[in-house]
Amino acid sequence: MPSERTEPLLDVRGVTVAFGGFKALTNLSLQVPPGHLRVLIGPNGAGKSTLLDTIIGKVRPDSGEVRFAGRVISRLPEHRVAGLGICRKFQAPGVLEGLTARENLLLAARRDKGVLSILRPPTPAEQTRADELLDLTGLTGRAAIPAAALAHGEKQWLEIGMVVAADPRLLLLDEPTAGMTAQETAQTAALIQTMAGRHTVLVIDHDMHFVDLLNAPVTVLHQGQVFREGDLATLRADPAVMEIYLGVTAAYGQSPVLFGIDLTVADAEAVTLIGRNGVGKTTLLRAITGLHPVTGGHVHLNGAPIAQAAAFTRARSGLAYVPQGRGLFGHLTVEENLLMGFPALSGRPVTRREIPELVYDLFPICRDLAGRKAGNLSGGQQQQVAIGRALVTQPRYLLLDEPTEGIQPSVVQDIESALRRIRTDLRVAVLLVEQYLDFAWSFADRYSVMQKGRIVETGATADTPAHAVQRYLGV
Repeated sequence: MPSERTEPLLDVRGVTVAFGGFKALTNLSLQVPPGHLRVLIGPNGAGKSTLLDTIIGKVRPDSGEVRFAGRVISRLPEHRVAGLGICRKFQAPGVLEGLTARENLLLAARRDKGVLSILRPPTPAEQTRADELLDLTGLTGRAAIPAAALAHGEKQWLEIGMVVAADPRLLLLDEPTAGMTAQETAQTAALIQTMAGRHTVLVIDHDMHFVDLLNAPVTVLHQGQVFREGDLATLRADPAVMEIYLGVTAAYGQSPVLFGIDLTVADAEAVTLIGRNGVGKTTLLRAITGLHPVTGGHVHLNGAPIAQAAAFTRARSGLAYVPQGRGLFGHLTVEENLLMGFPALSGRPVTRREIPELVYDLFPICRDLAGRKAGNLSGGQQQQVAIGRALVTQPRYLLLDEPTEGIQPSVVQDIESALRRIRTDLRVAVLLVEQYLDFAWSFADRYSVMQKGRIVETGATADTPAHAVQRYLGV
């Protein structure tokens, strides 16, 4: 059980951190009593990770201070902070994959951390401690398995065990359930609850189901400040929290599907959305285009709010959507399908002469097979016609849902080449939902990972190798 002492173990007092002219934290104060479990939530950019960086000494505050067990630590180097009993687990598991689960824990359990210590056999006390940690993390039956062969969730539990091996007084967990299945998430919540009391635990996460399972006090950060604190049920009922944290939300009936989506796409930029099936990617595209209602948050196009606008109004404003499965009319010809794109813009009959020449230039089959029924085309040909139909509206933003699905590699290359020209020649921005990572990483500037209806990771494709996010696809 948590200690009855009222003096906080962690005491952040009026901390401000600025990067250039941008304030990541502004006069932020936070107290966590010893033995307690606390959860930090907030939209992207709220300052959550910067706060953890400040606590561990990676970032020094411009003003204010961080106290730990009554001692000011905000000017100490990282290794000194760690030596006081503060340990941080980052989002990606950092286990030694060439060692077994037990060997990882034996290494972490060593009290002497010198280079030569690895040459001696583990002591009986260290072996006992490793076995205790295997039991704590539920990995006893996987002890002899190389870490590389463990499931993603098991690797996360193993690293939690390695951090706990240092017997920290304060444990900082940064999105410990990222990439986990629902069952793994529930097991992680139970593991963290078990650790609270013996350790003080501060958790950052976006998964509200996981936060609910933790059943702990929640602190909401916004724009570098503490915005609200309380239990999750109370915060969910707070309209102000819903507004700043939950962002774009959507539901099917009473079942929420999207939670707090924060996403921007700049002019002529390409952003790819990745994630397992069922995480909400298609629902997000449909919510943006107006084909699915938004239950909370805002959607802006060219700076104007469109969350309440009809789908045809959004199309007239420069938004085009190519759905998964292409959405062509199989009984109509290629040319008739292309002409179907016009009424959303003009509301009047149009002729083939009004189809932009660029459509034929990008996709010659649109001219060569103009009289063929769309239902008689190959998958690759249908995809080219579907993108061509979207282009007749001369959009500024193009949303593509799985454009390479079921298409042979040579045609994928043709589509990628055409999409590059669409960006460079027409200055069209592209939001791409894609499972084929090689294509997505080759084409897109940035990526966002969706999991359980939330965006859980973002970054530049140039800075992150595609294989680093494969775990989110279950491969």
